[in-house]
Amino acid sequence: MNMHVANSADSWLDLVGSATAVLGPSRGHIPDLGAFRIAYMHLTPAHLWLYGSVTGLPSGIGYGNASASVEKFNLALDVSLKRLIKISGQPELDSELDDSMHSFQLAKPVVVNIRQVDELVWPDAQHRVLHITGESSHFGFELFANFVSAFGGKHAKTRFLQSLSVRD
Repeated sequence: MNMHVANSADSWLDLVGSATAVLGPSRGHIPDLGAFRIAYMHLTPAHLWLYGSVTGLPSGIGYGNASASVEKFNLALDVSLKRLIKISGQPELDSELDDSMHSFQLAKPVVVNIRQVDELVWPDAQHRVLHITGESSHFGFELFANFVSAFGGKHAKTRFLQSLSVRD
């Protein structure tokens, strides 16, 4: 897996927001979304929530999420939908690496790409719309988003679970 340092100009975090909010626990290393192991999704009319983990960060960072030879970093993305083009399939667990019986869950990887397009979020805004795709043999999606919020480490699961709660 390719790794970037937090200051990389081509980082997906440059498009979605603050690196410090997401990557505090990862010691400045930016996870590669080319193998985002999406375990759960939650879709509402305005948002698509993706929750899972990334692997390939340097060993010994101390996430407390290791099993056998794999160390993972939990990641949740809150995608503010502008246009949903398609969603197909569903997230699946990785039968070779998953050890849910011992509280270590790992899903199959999905190649996620985030890039800006020429369309502005609002006519007088400086922010551009994001085109986001996810591709794998089991799960895929394509959409356009106004913005993406990313949450990492122990906050990822909490934020994802909060998205499931019904609010008045």
